[in-house]
Amino acid sequence: MEHQEHKDNRDITESDLDSRNIPIYYPPKPKKEVQKPRTINSIISLAVFILLGFILFDWDFHNLIVLIGVLLIHEFGHYIAMQQFDYSNLNIFFIPLLGAATTGTKEQTSQLQKIIILFAGPIPGIIIGILFLIYAPWYKDIAIVFIGINLFNLFPILPLDGGRIMETLFTSKSTIINGLFLGISALTLAAISIYIQQYVLLVVPLLMFLRLSNELKVTKTRSEILKTHINLKQSYNKLSDREYYLIFKSLLKHNSQFAKFMKDDNISEERKALNSIQNVENVLLENAIEDISLLGKLGVLIFWLFAMITPLYVWLG
Repeated sequence: MEHQEHKDNRDITESDLDSRNIPIYYPPKPKKEVQKPRTINSIISLAVFILLGFILFDWDFHNLIVLIGVLLIHEFGHYIAMQQFDYSNLNIFFIPLLGAATTGTKEQTSQLQKIIILFAGPIPGIIIGILFLIYAPWYKDIAIVFIGINLFNLFPILPLDGGRIMETLFTSKSTIINGLFLGISALTLAAISIYIQQYVLLVVPLLMFLRLSNELKVTKTRSEILKTHINLKQSYNKLSDREYYLIFKSLLKHNSQFAKFMKDDNISEERKALNSIQNVENVLLENAIEDISLLGKLGVLIFWLFAMITPLYVWLG
């Protein structure tokens, strides 16, 4: 993968050249190479998850099997829903000490598709937990794990599924509101981690604060790029060389860490290309089709409340 470093010419601007009808050459943007997920990576992540569980939490074999089963059913729910909506490069992997995640890519999705995918994770587990409570109460401990993990996942804070549902419905269109939501979620998750004395979970809000810091840096670049009438609601692959160059140039101007990285002669061109692709993609905005009306959003909220209250009613009733 090759990456050509861009140099500013402070004497002649792009607008100057345009006014003189002089064609402008933009170096080709780095090609984004998509690596297909490897099953071995998922197996390794599971092995590390199990090992650290035994070492740090002294899990017994029975509880470990139940936990892994609950997490796999949750993630397969996401996986199958994403598969139905033609996502590619799907992968399930375990995050040591924290849980599991499902990833995939798609050029353009919609609000409704995202909502279905997000609900497809916790809902099956909640249903299984309720069925255990009603028809096999002697497996109450297993039912509580199914309900507890999936119910917690529906809490309306990021990066949980419930928080991402709220983000999709209400906050994603505004950078400021989404930033506030991210900050409040990070503080809430930190408070929960401290309250239940699971300090290892503090790594999640820490990463969220780092993401928020990066979002603040990216905002300056977005504001500058929007003045050039570049459509930021598109994928990296659809960016023209000119659009890539202008975003890249703005990143060098507003992100000192990025500029330092790109100017470091000890870093390979391949790593620079990967870094530039990642940073340019961070500037781009999600291009999700808004296909949920106000009434539809109300319906989603009612379903979310039903999914939260029903298992508690069965469990405690």
